[in-house]
Amino acid sequence: MMPQIIEQLYCGFYQKPDTRKEKQRLQSNISLLKRNLSKWQKKILLRIIDDKDLICAIVAQDSFEQGFRLGVKLTTEVYNTKGGIFEEDSSMPPLL
Repeated sequence: MMPQIIEQLYCGFYQKPDTRKEKQRLQSNISLLKRNLSKWQKKILLRIIDDKDLICAIVAQDSFEQGFRLGVKLTTEVYNTKGGIFEEDSSMPPLL
């Protein structure tokens, strides 16, 4: 249940950066490589690219999940800590 919620949050909040230039450069380089590769070598190249893309997607989602969990943990600790920033402290000036 929790992994599905985090995946939904990831899909809802994560905004992919603009990578059009990088993708265009990548396609150009792939085309250059494919010109001189055999059919078998092209298959290997495409498998490498697919695996790299999969690793990037897994790492991105895991980073989001770890950051989300850390944020929840920090929030919980702040609310549960005596003398935390949410309790009145007479020595501190009031916030605007």
